[in-house]
Amino acid sequence: MKHTYILSQLRAYKPYLAREFGVTDLALFGSCARDEGKASSDLDLLVSDEPD
Repeated sequence: MKHTYILSQLRAYKPYLAREFGVTDLALFGSCARDEGKASSDLDLLVSDEPD
């Protein structure tokens, strides 16, 4: 999966994630971020949220 597709999906869902879970930022890293991911690869995401 290309990182551009993954990032576009994250951007599309970010408002929902912010509203429902307080997510403030999302970052993709690892093999998928480098366009080296395979079908069996996982997505490595860093998720920041609002403090309680």
